[in-house]
This record gives sequence, structure tokens and C-alpha cells, in this order.
Amino acid sequence: MDMLLARDSAQDFSSHGRLTSDESSNAAETKPIKIIYICGYGRSGSTLLDILLGQQRSMFGAGEIIGLSQHVYLNDEYCACGERVSSCSFWRPVVEQWQADQPRSFIEEFRRAQWRVGTVFSPRRWFGGRDLDAFSDHTARLMRLMAERSGKTAIVDSSKWPGRGMALARIKGIDLHVVHLVRDVRGVAWSLSKAYEADAAKGLQRVIVPKPLLYSAARWAYVNLAAEWLCRKVRPAKYLRIRYEDVAADPVGSLQRIASLAGLALDPRDFETGAFNPAHQVAGNRLRMQKEIRVKSDDSWQEEMPERKRKLLTRACGFLLKRYGYPMGV
Repeated sequence: MDMLLARDSAQDFSSHGRLTSDESSNAAETKPIKIIYICGYGRSGSTLLDILLGQQRSMFGAGEIIGLSQHVYLNDEYCACGERVSSCSFWRPVVEQWQADQPRSFIEEFRRAQWRVGTVFSPRRWFGGRDLDAFSDHTARLMRLMAERSGKTAIVDSSKWPGRGMALARIKGIDLHVVHLVRDVRGVAWSLSKAYEADAAKGLQRVIVPKPLLYSAARWAYVNLAAEWLCRKVRPAKYLRIRYEDVAADPVGSLQRIASLAGLALDPRDFETGAFNPAHQVAGNRLRMQKEIRVKSDDSWQEEMPERKRKLLTRACGFLLKRYGYPMGV
């Protein structure tokens, strides 16, 4: 990975659409880059929605962009295209341009700044300062490089963290649209109660350990309430709450709602086959490593989860289940 972090490696790599630092600074002052930010809790279908949106001619599905500096380049993980990110035709030139003329510690310093301003109650985001400035400047440049290389109108970021969405909302040059993706807490908790072995080639970078039901319920409620708070930061006109179950039942209608939110039009040709193909999503669940996806709702919890566990989760999160339109007696 030294070749990705070393300053002079970027000088040796010739890539499509390369910008100098001065040109990038000038570009940042032009038309704001449109970002569709998928916010919500894990196992709620964010990777699926990212892939569906990325299928559209006007949108680039990037996956969980927050992971780039956290672990993707550090571990040289797989892109959805099947290549390691150090060899990916999209991500390698983008990141090399992004860190060109920066010190060797750039990625690590950005990772720390991103963490500090990306928590829900971050004082650094509220009061500004060096961390917020660094996050804002470098994130805006990364997003613009991604847009230029992809040739798409909008970038889809499925990082999910509400705090990251609040930080993105502070960046000049970014036109942020938030999609709050919700899934029934009973389906989420049941999915999180299962264990998976690590398999990097299949998109599982580490061992997944089971989560206790009430832990998942508490985190689900906290994250979704924080996502509702994010709505106040971006204004209702740029916020859409949508359910995973509705996306699975009517993907075309759901995508049309999101496109309308962002002021984009969908091309009917993108729905002709009924199949969707991941492209260059980084980070996210193992779904992104499949070659072809046909949308189908995962509602196995309704048959497999013991009734006492369903009732426990219903009592614990009933106030939000009602708000989001879920039946209480399932």
C-alpha cells in the first residue's frame, strides 16, 4: 500500500481526467457536487440501495465512502468490480489524485479528522476548527474527483452514519440530499444475531460476531432518531425517509422517489432486464461482490425468529415501529 500513500507514486501514475492542485481548487468553486447520502442503521439494505442507485446513468454508487480512509486502502480490500482497490481502474487513480502533493501521513490525518467531526455530538463540528476544515476541504475534493472520473451527476454515499451526514451538510460545494433508510427492527436484530466467518473475496473483511437483541434494538433506535435530527440540518425538502421493505417491493418506484428528491431523471432503459450489477462500491456487505442482483426482500425473520424475541423487540421499539408504519403484531 506504500504506492498508494507515497507522494511521488502519484507523480508517476498517468490517469484519465487528472487535475493539478490549482485546477482542483478552481473546480471546487464551481457548481456544487450533488451527493445522495444514505443514512440509517446496519443491515437495513443500504448496500442494496446503493447498487440500485448506482445502476442509473445519472448516479455513481460509491459504497461506504467513509471506509476509504478507515480500512479499505490500509487493508487493500476488494472493490465490487472484483479487483483489489490498489488495482481498481476507478479507485486507484481517484485516490492517487486525491493524495497527490500531500505528506505521507495524509490518509491517516484525514481519517482522524473524519472520525472527530463525524460523531453525532461532535464539538469539533459545532465550533469548527482545523479538523472540520481538513475534513471539509479534502472531502469536497474527493467527491469532485469521483464525479469527474465517473462522469455522473450525483455521487451516492451509503456510509450510513448520521454524524457524517451532519458534517457533509457543513461543506461548501456539496449539495446534500439525505435518504433515511429504515428497516423493521425485528429483521435488523435477527440479521445481526447471526455469525459469519471472514472471507475478503466475498466482501467479509472480518469475523462478524452475533449481537444481542436488546443491544441491536437500542442502537437501531438511537441511529434512526439521529437520522431524524439530521433532517433538521438539511431541511425537509432535501430529506426522504424510505423503508427497506418498500424498496424491495417496488424498486423502480423507490428509485423514482429518490431521483425526484435530488432533482434527477431516471432512464427507463436502466430497468429493462430487472437485474442490477454492482460496479465500484467500496465497503458495505457481501451483496456488493455478487455479479448480478435481483431484488428480493429478506423477511426470513418472520418465520425463523421465536415469538418471544419478536415480542421483546416490539415492546422495546414500539414507539418507532408505529412511527415508521410497521405492524405491531407480527
